[in-house]
Amino acid sequence: MRAALAPPPVSYSFDPARPRPRFLPITEYGVIGNLDTVALVSPLGSVDWMCLPHFSSPSLLGRLLDPEKGGSFEVMPMRPARTTLEYITGTNVVRTRFRFTARRVLSVVDFMPITMDRPSCPSMLIRVIFAKGGPIPVRTLLDARPGYGTERLTWETTSTGAVAMGDSGSWTYVHPSTVAITDQGIVGRGTVRPGEPWAIEVIRGTRLAGLATPRALLDQSIRFWQTWVRRGAAPLARLPRAWRRWVLRSELILKLLSQRQSGAFVAAATTSIPEWPTGGRNWDYRYAWFRDAAFSAQALLLLGHVEEAEWFLRWVVGRIENLDGPESHLRPLYDAHGEPVVPERLLPAWSGYMDTRPVRVGNRAETQFQLDIYGEILSAALLQADMREEHVGTYWPLLRKLAEEVERRWTEPDQGIWEFRGPARHYVHSKVMAWVALDRASELARRFDGRAVVERFECAASEVREAVERHGWNERRRSFMQAFDSDRPDASNLRLPLVRFLPFDDPRVDGTVQYIDRTLRSGPFVRRFLTEGDPMGPEGAFLACSFWRVECLARMGRLDAALSDWNELLRASGPLRLFSEEYDPARRMPLGNYPQALTHIGVLRCAFALASNLDSVPPHPAVPHLLEYVRSAQGAAAAPTGVSSAAARRR
Repeated sequence: MRAALAPPPVSYSFDPARPRPRFLPITEYGVIGNLDTVALVSPLGSVDWMCLPHFSSPSLLGRLLDPEKGGSFEVMPMRPARTTLEYITGTNVVRTRFRFTARRVLSVVDFMPITMDRPSCPSMLIRVIFAKGGPIPVRTLLDARPGYGTERLTWETTSTGAVAMGDSGSWTYVHPSTVAITDQGIVGRGTVRPGEPWAIEVIRGTRLAGLATPRALLDQSIRFWQTWVRRGAAPLARLPRAWRRWVLRSELILKLLSQRQSGAFVAAATTSIPEWPTGGRNWDYRYAWFRDAAFSAQALLLLGHVEEAEWFLRWVVGRIENLDGPESHLRPLYDAHGEPVVPERLLPAWSGYMDTRPVRVGNRAETQFQLDIYGEILSAALLQADMREEHVGTYWPLLRKLAEEVERRWTEPDQGIWEFRGPARHYVHSKVMAWVALDRASELARRFDGRAVVERFECAASEVREAVERHGWNERRRSFMQAFDSDRPDASNLRLPLVRFLPFDDPRVDGTVQYIDRTLRSGPFVRRFLTEGDPMGPEGAFLACSFWRVECLARMGRLDAALSDWNELLRASGPLRLFSEEYDPARRMPLGNYPQALTHIGVLRCAFALASNLDSVPPHPAVPHLLEYVRSAQGAAAAPTGVSSAAARRR
């Protein structure tokens, strides 16, 4: 088995006398956060994206999307150096090293405080600066631009830094040296000495009395992340050694994109990173999609994180309960913090990432009907029922409402998994996921309801299957198509065997994979659909689809091809093993929002599908059915010992 290639470290030549590049490749940013929001840290020592207090809040630092208007927070030594950026092992804490000589180094450790207690720390960013090998002169610049750059703050210096008030509230800046208010922002100068690190804080509001010191908060945050990972480390350690770092980083990034109180998962940390250099497909992904969130919950469940999956299901149930109130139907996406999704609008004054407009905030897809989300939710619920049946059973009356809605509405057209903004259609993937919803609901009803309910959902599932096989299959192309009675390919059909609509050895699965290879694939990279003539313009290869194809190959027994393409796809990550949404293999350019949860889920699923010698691995004691689930994902024919009869029939 070939080893997965390790990416080279992020390394830049830093010179304070020269202007920094206007833009950096998106995958070279480190991502930190506190389970309420995130910040992006560049390898040149600047924080270029941060929204406070929530993922979808207006930005405070937005240089990522406009170098002139967005604002950033820079830490700069006063002499040239080579920089490297890395994560502290097992954490979402990043460290930038400015290396002047082998012995003299300036290190900047960036994190957003988080502790083991359920309530989060105040919404704040902390930068701890260490000197090694001698004193090092440093200049700092905070150019804060709240409200997507529209709000100007009036700062006043204090004995510990500076404070400001604005439309967005109060802000506190804590700095160990004297600072000056300039037209550029707040400038600080001084010398960092070995054994005397600096700690700089940016706080929304004021610093709470009794809050721990920055060094103590750093230690607590590192301990939080490393402790969390260890809870799922046993199954992770059973994967091939060459893959563990990839899986570990994906595991940590999925957790980072979760909201601590609600249990929701956001799709990505950014907005408006273009899916092609000419723009058009620039969307805001800082929200919780049911589809992506269900994928995240299932992936973390694979790694033993049962609590996260339970929180997600609780969040889902909360949305269903609202259907009897102000909501009349389940929306595809929600704000992760319980706030309304803001209406989609443009920021016309901003130039955009790589000077590519438009810059959008909000997402109009929240008004769409997307049939496939019901299948994702009920599939996640059934997987949890294999582990915590009593927990899922309490939610069954509400989950049943989802299946009943699918039963009523599966014949309606929808906007599909790709959220097309044109007319609704009968998309094959949507209908397949309607079948998944009814199939999983029948299994859940077998545990928690009467025989009549089971038969009712089984009958509806059979009707959906018949419609898909009759209208979704194109005999001339020998493939399932994008929509009923269509001849256009769609990579979402790679999921048909992954959701058990068809077995992997079905000739129609092989035909569909071959047709997608002929029409949408370039090497290991797969596009979602054909974009020729599309008014939104072209896009890159969709990395999640590329990983779905590798997973299919592995489970179809084509292991050599799967391993070869897996290793090639890993090259599309950045040096920190983080992936964007899409990729242009011709330019070797990452595209789309970042880091993209759906791509990292693909990494995790592929790692499990490719893992060898599963039969020799004992079950993880904290998650009794984890190994059984992994085996079923590999296509094991027999139900493992201890699995319920319903689960055995399902597998």
